[in-house]
Amino acid sequence: MTMLLQSRKLFANLALAFILTLAPAFIQQVSAQTATCGNGILEGTEQCDYGTGTLEDGVLNNGEVCAVTPGQQTCEWCSNTCQVMVQADINCSIQVQKSVNPSDCIVPGETPAYSYRVTNPGNVPLYRISLNDDKLGNITCPQTTLLAGASMTCTRTGSPITEDTTNTATVRGDTATFEGQSSFVTHQSTVTLPVCDPTCGDGNLDPGEECDDGNLNNGDGCSRTCKKPANCNDVCIPTIGCGGGLTCHNNMCRNSNCLEDNTCACRTTPTTPTTPTISIEKTVNPSKIEDGKETEVTYTYKVTNPSSVKLINIKVTDDKLGDITCPKAELEPNESMTCEKKTKLKKETTNVATVTANTPEGRTVSSDDDAKVSTKDCTASIGDTIWYDENGNGKKDKGEDGIDDVKVCAEDKKGEKYCDKTDKNGKYKIKNLCKGEYKVKVNEDDVKGLKQICDPDDKLDNKSKTTLKDGEEEKDMDFCYRGEAPKTGASLSTTIATYVSLISIALTATLYWANKTGRLTQLDRWWTRRRVVG
Repeated sequence: MTMLLQSRKLFANLALAFILTLAPAFIQQVSAQTATCGNGILEGTEQCDYGTGTLEDGVLNNGEVCAVTPGQQTCEWCSNTCQVMVQADINCSIQVQKSVNPSDCIVPGETPAYSYRVTNPGNVPLYRISLNDDKLGNITCPQTTLLAGASMTCTRTGSPITEDTTNTATVRGDTATFEGQSSFVTHQSTVTLPVCDPTCGDGNLDPGEECDDGNLNNGDGCSRTCKKPANCNDVCIPTIGCGGGLTCHNNMCRNSNCLEDNTCACRTTPTTPTTPTISIEKTVNPSKIEDGKETEVTYTYKVTNPSSVKLINIKVTDDKLGDITCPKAELEPNESMTCEKKTKLKKETTNVATVTANTPEGRTVSSDDDAKVSTKDCTASIGDTIWYDENGNGKKDKGEDGIDDVKVCAEDKKGEKYCDKTDKNGKYKIKNLCKGEYKVKVNEDDVKGLKQICDPDDKLDNKSKTTLKDGEEEKDMDFCYRGEAPKTGASLSTTIATYVSLISIALTATLYWANKTGRLTQLDRWWTRRRVVG
């Protein structure tokens, strides 16, 4: 008996030791299986759990590099597997580079165009990006979030300038918010645009001017600031002509710099840069679309290697369309190529294209350009009156009725038709038209049998032409006819309704008279006898 009790006690102790040894591992395994990474709750073996979200929400989520507090250089963030990650050497910064066109000087009364290149040169994303110009106010940008290393271009047209103007742009970007902590960074860029010297461009070589060709154009040998190109050593006197068999010498177009218009100017020979570089020029066709109407547009990207170094691994990307397919990936010096991408748009859009390439030695070069598709003002209209001209004088006189239910169409240059029908007064109005030329035509079947008396161009062929401006209302597109107006559509319905109404009135009056004179009673007796006899 004692032996049995000791055996049971030994077995119990062994079982207890086994449970104490395996239980923690079992509990940990069960806990790990029930933990859900991404629900924002720290569970099981999770080291962290910030929850899930998008970069655009500005809140730190799993898988996103850390939020930054002022002065912080190292921070922890949570991976997509809910493990703590350490990010060292934090670089949180933002830059704005402001430019203006024209850049040298502006003629009083001209309107400048400003461009703002906003870049995130750091290694953490920036959110809630805002841009302000101290002269123009808030500037609208294509996006409010920039990932590390990303850029965008914002544009704004200024007001006409009459004096020297200095503008300062300030950009701000916020870091992600986590547990109520975040930080922001700012940067400024200033541009000064002077008013052009009033004596420059008058054709006289005044003190301080290197040249004066009588205009304020660049690229013709004398700039809009009356400066000669760096590699032009000629003395330019624009008021002295040359050519026509004359010899160019002395102060008249030195080195045979005679232009086709027989004026003197300094010609420059562009030099090929030895430093590797690449350029991209982006355009779009059409550049204006009707708001809300899906329209196919074609983006064109012209990539040029203007340097004396061959470029390889050329890649073009569009921030809205992604990778752009090009005919080749290499360009010889001074060689260009054109890439295209078609897409469909419904609203105003600005795209930024970026080209990157490498030299054979591995050096990287890049460039970018943007293109904007704006919406058309399609609020113009065409309309007037189609009427029955009884006296045939071509004028709508008092008492002359409009012809209803006549179809009128306006056709644009693309062959698209926009139509309307006249109402009971002969009025019609074709709405939602964009600016441009239209052919206006009356449906001949609706005026068949009538003699045309008038139309806008006096050709009497049931059609005419007109050209609309943005938002214009064309109210003089009228047509008139003589003869019996056709009874179709609404007019036929009106005629039938009138006849039915007259018959009802006559029948009611007859029954009333028969009842008053006793004829109705006699008629009732007569009808009763016929039924009995039958």
